[in-house]
Amino acid sequence: MLDYTIWKTDGSWVASSYPEPEAAAFSVSSLPPELRNLLTRLKCGGKARYWLPRAALAGWKPREWPDADLVFELEPLRVTHVVVRDATGVLIDPLPYQAPDGAGAPPSALKTASGLAYTYLAHATNPGPHPEAADHLDVVATVYVVDGLAVKLLEKGIKTATTLARAPAKLSEVLSQLSSGDQVRIWMPKGLGQQVVADAGSRDTIVDLAVTFQR
Repeated sequence: MLDYTIWKTDGSWVASSYPEPEAAAFSVSSLPPELRNLLTRLKCGGKARYWLPRAALAGWKPREWPDADLVFELEPLRVTHVVVRDATGVLIDPLPYQAPDGAGAPPSALKTASGLAYTYLAHATNPGPHPEAADHLDVVATVYVVDGLAVKLLEKGIKTATTLARAPAKLSEVLSQLSSGDQVRIWMPKGLGQQVVADAGSRDTIVDLAVTFQR
C-alpha cells in the first residue's frame, strides 16, 4: 500500500491517491520492470520522486493517463504478502510483469496446432483439469495492437464468458490447454485479432488472457 502523486514533466497533475480515503493497494508483480525495480528499493516511511520516460510505461499505464513522460512521487506505507486465488479458489502463482513488445513471440513460446504462439503470464499453483467442450469459461482479456515499432493498448480488462466451441480467432486452441487460474499472452497475426476486438483491424495483435472455470 502506498500514497502517490503523478505529474507530467510540465508540472500538470495526472493522478493521486491523496484525495481518496485510503492509500492505493496493488501487487508489485503487476508493475512494469522499470517501476518495479525502483519501488522495491524503497522502505516503508520513505518517499522518492522518479522521472520515467513514456517508453518505460508502454503497454502498462492506464488508458486515462497521458502518453507522455511522467513524474512519480511514491510513499510506501505498508507491505503485505498476498496469496492470490482465482474465482474458484485456486492458487495463482504470478510471474513478473513484462510489457509486450513489437518483436513478436519469443523463441520459447508454445505453439498451437495452427501456429498461434503463446506464453504463460501466471500459472495456477495447483493446476487442475483442462476445460471440456461444454464448460463455461470466464475470461478477462487485455488487447494490444502493433503499429510499426509501437505496441499500443487497445482494450483493457474485457470481461466475458465463452466455451471452447464459441471462442473466436482460434482461441479455443489455447484455452483447451489451460487450467483454471492460468494467464497467457497470445500473439495473433494480421487480421486475426479483429475477431477478438473489431478495432484491431488488420494489425498484428497481442492478447493477454486469464481464464477461470469450474468442473
